[in-house]
Amino acid sequence: MKGAWLDATYGKDAAWGLLRGAVFAGYSVTKVADEYKTSRHRVYNALKSEAPPSATKAARPPPNSQFRRQRMARARETKRLAMKSKVVVQKKIVKARGRPRLDGKPRKQWTVTRRVRKLEFPSARKIAREMNLNGNFKTSRWKTARDLHMLGLKPYVRPVVQRVSATEIEKRLLFSRKMVRMPQSKFKKLIFSDEKWFDSNDNGDRFQWLQPCDRKTGCGVFPREHEEYAAKVLVWCAVGVGFRVLTICRWEGKGMTDAEYVTCCIDKLGRKNTLSGRIFMQDGATIHGTESVRAALKARYPGMEVLEGWPPHSPDLNPVERIWSILQREVSNRGPWTKEDLERFVMEEFVKIPQTDIDHMCNEFKVFCERCVENDGRPLGIKRYKPSRKREA
Repeated sequence: MKGAWLDATYGKDAAWGLLRGAVFAGYSVTKVADEYKTSRHRVYNALKSEAPPSATKAARPPPNSQFRRQRMARARETKRLAMKSKVVVQKKIVKARGRPRLDGKPRKQWTVTRRVRKLEFPSARKIAREMNLNGNFKTSRWKTARDLHMLGLKPYVRPVVQRVSATEIEKRLLFSRKMVRMPQSKFKKLIFSDEKWFDSNDNGDRFQWLQPCDRKTGCGVFPREHEEYAAKVLVWCAVGVGFRVLTICRWEGKGMTDAEYVTCCIDKLGRKNTLSGRIFMQDGATIHGTESVRAALKARYPGMEVLEGWPPHSPDLNPVERIWSILQREVSNRGPWTKEDLERFVMEEFVKIPQTDIDHMCNEFKVFCERCVENDGRPLGIKRYKPSRKREA
């Protein structure tokens, strides 16, 4: 190892003086390094430091310095916020047991207490924001993630990827290529629609910083309380650049028919003059492609086109899915219990979403189509497998 002979022969302080004296005498750095069997990097370091190594070492802060104490205090505060939890909702409801009796005798009833417990700051970004606003430490989400890793916590995320077949992948690829070739002026005229069931169960963040033992033994994990036959509502939404509509679907019977779809959803789009020249998108549900629905669209909105060929199992291309994720998280954080709470919370949280954010989501549709083409039609959550290339001899 270079420099070991120099330190063993003269000592570190004497070697530092010899290297500086030789350079000041007029010799080059390379010649001094070759003469004393050391590296040029050490010669440069000797020229930079005005004090010998013994004085420099004594001037360094001890291991338990103020900087280290502040860092450990910040790490402890980070862990405290990462494990901090709260009770979102705690309500009592009276339920009846068994089927309705034919003789009219009332069923047995009992009281159920629902208590949903969740983490207040499930991500490193939220922890850093809380520390910067209300804490005594200035940090970033990168420092927060590093502190969490140092404390032994790991991030666990449940990936959500749709299952598609080879035929569906080919349809996605053909549709994405068609959309990429479409003129830019038509993208701003697109109106995307979709429907979703909202229920009163906990559907909040899927991201948590947990200790490694928590994943196996369950210590520290907050379980999701799942209620059977929970209150739920069907919500239909249509968004575009400068356009937004959300309505609660109500109908009689087990399932929605094509006539009820026209009444609950198509009629809620708006006036004819505002939709002239627009392109309406709907997925491949059975009731969406019936003759009665097509006739209703032509009769009610004569100047509006219909986007044909939407591929099956393609929620990653629909901007409405990102709106659903926002509404699902915000509505779940408010802890709905009844059907009336669900309807009110969904409408209130949808109004809170800025129109600029909706326009940005709709403008990203072309970007996602380009990524789908690059991924050969596969879902955007699954990267294309590329085999390693062997070097030719």
